[in-house]
Amino acid sequence: MGNCAGSSQPGDSHRSRVLLLGAGGAGKSTIFKQVKLITTSGFDDELRTESIVPILQNVIDACQKLVKTCLKNELALSPEVMAAADVVRTLTISSHNDLDTVETLKNAATTLWQEPNMKKAFKLSLMETASKDTTNSNDDFFLNKLDEICKPGYLPSDDDILNMRRSTSGAHSLDFTYDPKKLGGQGRASAWTFTDVGGQIHERATWYEEFNDLDGLIFVLSLPDFDQHSQDNRSANKLVEDGVNLMLQVMRADNLQGVPVCVLLNKKDLFIRKIASNPDVGIKSVFPEYPGRTSSHNESIQFIQDFIDSEISKESKVSKTFYVTTATDTEVVKNVLAKVIENITNTNLQNAGLI
Repeated sequence: MGNCAGSSQPGDSHRSRVLLLGAGGAGKSTIFKQVKLITTSGFDDELRTESIVPILQNVIDACQKLVKTCLKNELALSPEVMAAADVVRTLTISSHNDLDTVETLKNAATTLWQEPNMKKAFKLSLMETASKDTTNSNDDFFLNKLDEICKPGYLPSDDDILNMRRSTSGAHSLDFTYDPKKLGGQGRASAWTFTDVGGQIHERATWYEEFNDLDGLIFVLSLPDFDQHSQDNRSANKLVEDGVNLMLQVMRADNLQGVPVCVLLNKKDLFIRKIASNPDVGIKSVFPEYPGRTSSHNESIQFIQDFIDSEISKESKVSKTFYVTTATDTEVVKNVLAKVIENITNTNLQNAGLI
């Protein structure tokens, strides 16, 4: 384990190092972007420009998924809407400067999203158990602002970048100085490095390369995965298989023993949508032993947290703390970041016998 984070000062030789892990789609890269936004000067124009094509691709992916949901659920679509669906199905955008293609996307996506059954499909897709068929909570975010994101000269806002989905490949590190006083807290400024590593299946073999000299580990789990099928094993639950079991596998690493773990239960916003869409059943569809109100997202989250905590405790005595997050909400992440850094700092001070 690395040295005590509490002794760090800007310019000191020690820089506390934290690793962000989680399965693909859990939202850890959005957390990483939030940390950059909160602790540095934010997103530069180069990053904003680079984000345009992925944002437009998010629109294409959302439209294709919603059309598929309509057809699967036999929701009627007019010939005009089906024609727009055919356009989106074959559309490829390689440059934001390809104005004709961007305009074509705007027109087709607008036709699709104005169709009432597409909005019904969005609600239905939130209840799908196959991950590849499930919409993301932010799919309607971009569909509701097509005129803006398809306009010539468009430059993504902070919220646009945070809502953009793009798989992380390789490891990406961010060095920053954390000053709690700037965020309304107390204490001295300290130097940190957060590293985000790709969570897709083919990326996980490289995780072990980042396990040395860590001061803390952040593992991100997606709450709405509670009723999803695992991408690795269709007969297994995604939250358990791609979340809890994957986390336990990481915790068994010899060089992570003693490293404090912060578990982020992410995507609270989408979880709330899911519970609201089926309030008579809620998480009982997966956890029949759940004793709380099926319509209460807070009670449901507490049950899931207790379940995960119990599973971890069966195998490990690791120091762990839970936080509920919505990665796209900057204020929420700002508060969680402060607590995470304080927790990691204090745990390492305790382990070193300094408090």
